[in-house]
Amino acid sequence: MDKFTEIIALGIPVLPSFVILDKAFDFIKTDSILSKINKSEPSTIHLASQNIHKLISETPMPHELSYEIARAYQKLSLRPIPVAIYGARSFLNIVGDAVVIDCIKKCWACQFDPDKILDLKYKPIGVQAMPRDTKSIKFTPSQLAKIANYTRILEKYYYFPQEAEFTVYKGQVCFVKTRPKTEPMPQEIKIKRLIKNNRPILVGKPFSTGIKSGPVRILDSPKYINRFRSGEVLVVEEINNTYLPAIKKAQAVISRKANLAVSLKIPCVIYADKCFKDGQVVTVNGSTGEIYYGRH
Repeated sequence: MDKFTEIIALGIPVLPSFVILDKAFDFIKTDSILSKINKSEPSTIHLASQNIHKLISETPMPHELSYEIARAYQKLSLRPIPVAIYGARSFLNIVGDAVVIDCIKKCWACQFDPDKILDLKYKPIGVQAMPRDTKSIKFTPSQLAKIANYTRILEKYYYFPQEAEFTVYKGQVCFVKTRPKTEPMPQEIKIKRLIKNNRPILVGKPFSTGIKSGPVRILDSPKYINRFRSGEVLVVEEINNTYLPAIKKAQAVISRKANLAVSLKIPCVIYADKCFKDGQVVTVNGSTGEIYYGRH
């Protein structure tokens, strides 16, 4: 069940929206391309992804489907309004039914990216009216009470503290988005005190919270995954599902792009510079994006 219907089922109002179910894309036939994938050969994964992206781009959407999408978009408002499109990829501030349809196709194609194609989970695509700047909204006491109640419902449903965002649409409090609230664990606070007076060798973008130390292991390709040892810090150009065996044994991850570290609850920092060497011991602070020499 997609995010929109989950929230609606909880009794929380959402902004005007509609959902395209995965069955709508049955006109795209990918089985023959997917059957040519050899999981032990990454090149076949990338080739299949490229071919499916091309297929989706070049295959016209059936008239009935494009008509229903355009009609649903027009029903959101009396005039064209900016919308957000959510799926395997997000598009924001999209205006016009033709552009919306094009972005929906791109969103569907992203499910077949190299890092997702081995574990395909077809997701519905949501189209939602964009909220106005929530910072400029002055909520009334009754609206704030509703927000507090809705947040409690979300935390009970997701079994985790939430950072939820709400807006007001036509006088009604509406859900915008939510994500798990991340706070440093006690052991992180202790380590932060230890490294407070040391200067990091670099500062990247924090991606997944936590602080861990270990020797660096650089993998230029998934085919070298057997070189990785438990307790090492994984350094890769881009994480995809073929790196999962190494990620599960890693202390932390340093990568140009990462999509998996959060779900595996290990520290991750995004940084493009390749300034590490195999065996070099580093400490990765996934909460701040800082990386230090040595163990702390």
